[in-house]
Amino acid sequence: MANLEDIICQKLTLKTFLLVGFFLIALPVLFNFDYLLFGEKVNGMATDLYLIKEKKSSYTVSRIDYQVEGKPYVFLSPKNELYEKGDIVELYYIKNNPKKAILASPLYFYRRHSMVNVICTIFMIFWMAVFFTYGIRY
Repeated sequence: MANLEDIICQKLTLKTFLLVGFFLIALPVLFNFDYLLFGEKVNGMATDLYLIKEKKSSYTVSRIDYQVEGKPYVFLSPKNELYEKGDIVELYYIKNNPKKAILASPLYFYRRHSMVNVICTIFMIFWMAVFFTYGIRY
């Protein structure tokens, strides 16, 4: 078993730790690569607030109207992310399908896929534990 520990210690450098850590932090943004690579940016205007009622909860969303090549489209903001009437909001949309849009905000990329964030957080904690156990030798 000591032989395996020596191999892990030799391979687990600070550069490896930072590389894997960067990948885990960047993964939620990479899940939106289609919007970033193949999408276009458009400005929309917040026009109204809606109260969405579900079985056990309710939340408020903003309606954001935007136009692509003269055609009007509607985007509903995420839960409880509210904009005042008349606010200009940047959106990304897919060129082939302008109905599919997301907010042009790096923070929204992290909130959009909550399960990916949970998995990345668990792996990041595990990765830090492994590094601090086997990677740092004085």
